[in-house]
This record gives sequence, C-alpha cells and structure tokens, in this order.
Amino acid sequence: MSKDPLDVITKQAFHSMESELAGPFITNARRAASNLKMLLAPHLANIQALLSLHLIVYPKELCLRYSTKLSTSHT
Repeated sequence: MSKDPLDVITKQAFHSMESELAGPFITNARRAASNLKMLLAPHLANIQALLSLHLIVYPKELCLRYSTKLSTSHT
C-alpha cells in the first residue's frame, strides 16, 4: 500500500517545525501560566502567547486538520 506523498511531506514538515519551535513555545507557555492576570490583559503579545499555548496543547489535531485540508483541496 503506497502512501500519498503529500501526506508524508506534510507530516515531515510539521515534525520539523514542532522540533525546532517546541523549546520557545514551552518557555512562553510557562511564562504565561506564571502570571495569568497579565496574560489576560488586552495586548498583542498576549494574543501571541495564547496562540502559542494553543499550538502546544493541540499540535496533532492541527496537523491532522491541515493535512486533511491539503488532501481534499488536491483531489
């Protein structure tokens, strides 16, 4: 059974991105969790921190959604 090359490339790209960015994301997540009152203040940096937290918590789901969108758009 052959795999779709697009699926393989997508998974490799997400794995590479995940390994390169995991350290800074985890550091930002720890900083955000240490001061929740400051995190919830309306600032651009806080939106970025919340997005980082989301990417840490749901990386596999995002990868699956993205690869599903790519495969359906090419069929």
